[in-house]
Amino acid sequence: MDFYIYILLLIGYAALPFFGLISKHHFPYANVLFIVTFGLIYDNLILAFGRFIGESALLESLSICRYWLHAFVTPTLVLFSYGVIRQTALHWAKARTFHFVAWIYMLLLILIELITVSLQLKITPVFEYGVLHYVHETDTGIPYMIVGTVLSVLLASIIVWWKEGLKWMLIGTIVIIIGNAIPLPFSSSAKMNVFEFLFIASLWGTKTKI
Repeated sequence: MDFYIYILLLIGYAALPFFGLISKHHFPYANVLFIVTFGLIYDNLILAFGRFIGESALLESLSICRYWLHAFVTPTLVLFSYGVIRQTALHWAKARTFHFVAWIYMLLLILIELITVSLQLKITPVFEYGVLHYVHETDTGIPYMIVGTVLSVLLASIIVWWKEGLKWMLIGTIVIIIGNAIPLPFSSSAKMNVFEFLFIASLWGTKTKI
C-alpha cells in the first residue's frame, strides 16, 4: 500500500517545480523551493524502491544520504520564509540585520541537526507496510531542527496572510503541525510524507501568488 503512496508523492513532487517555472513572481530565496523539492523527490524515491534494492550496504548508504540531505536542505526553508516576509514590503524585513539573522538562524539549525542526529546516525532496516527502509536505531528525541524550521515558516505564513490575504501557506503549516502532533487512526509509514507534500505544495502555491 505505502509503495503506491510514495509513487503518487513522487509524481506530485515532480509536478510542483513546473509551477515555479511558469510563475512570474520572484523574490529573494524563492528558488530555495527547487532545492527542497528535489531533496524530497530523492527521499521518496529511496523509500518507494528500497524493497527492490533489497537490504544491503547500497540501500544503507542511500538511506544515510537521505538523513544528511535532510540536515542541510530542510533548514533552507528559513531563507524562503525570509524572502516571503521581505516580499510583503515590511520595512524592517528589508534591513540587512534581518537578512543576517535569517542566515545565522538557518546555519544554527543545520549545526543542531548535525550534532544531535547526523553525526550520531545509526540506522537499521525495517520492512513495514510493503516498504523496506532504514530508520534510526534509537529515538533521537525532540526534532529541534524541524521545530525551528517550521516556526520560521509559521511566522512568515502569518505575516503573508495578514499583509497579503494569502492563507495557503498558513494552512499548509498548520496541517504539518497537526500531522506531527496528533496520532492518526490509520497505520502507514507514509502518512508524514503526505503531510510534508501538502506543506510544500502550499509553499509553491504561495510562491506563485505573492
